[in-house]
Amino acid sequence: MAQPGLVPRISGWHTNTRICGATGFYDNHTGYSFSSLQTSLDGEQTLAAKLSFESHADTCGIKVEKYRADNGRFAEKSFIDAVRETQQKIEYCGVGAHHQNGIIERHFQTLSLQARIILLHAKRHWPAMISVILWPFAYKYAELLYNHMHVDSKGYSPAQKFCKTTKQMDFKELHTWGSPCYVLDRNL
Repeated sequence: MAQPGLVPRISGWHTNTRICGATGFYDNHTGYSFSSLQTSLDGEQTLAAKLSFESHADTCGIKVEKYRADNGRFAEKSFIDAVRETQQKIEYCGVGAHHQNGIIERHFQTLSLQARIILLHAKRHWPAMISVILWPFAYKYAELLYNHMHVDSKGYSPAQKFCKTTKQMDFKELHTWGSPCYVLDRNL
């Protein structure tokens, strides 16, 4: 990303560290998407993204057996060693052959465009508080919407198919990203 983004934090101290990109995983069978935000696109954080995805997949009872990747960071010795240690396989696209991995390239383009739309909408309604530095939050929200609301002809979302469940997200808990929230006091 051209604009470094804020690091999502629930608690603790603010940091000057910024998100510069993400490593994304896409399950071709279910269409499920998982992105790991990174403050550096080095091999160490890419490997941490792999472990984060596998831990997430494990919560749904999924064991990752194979990766298809470009030959950048994923061809480094540390990543290959991690794949071998977990008895997984990895297949590479040709150099500069983005068409070989077109499904994920198109998917990330769609998520990026959706995140941009979400940011622009929020900026339009709350210009004093919304700026492009919030793009990591908008991107993860776009991914959440995709995973839970992009249904197939049978009515199943990628999250339902990935986790092999028919349980749906509670849509009452879903709020428009970037909207101000107020805690109202009934006594007033």
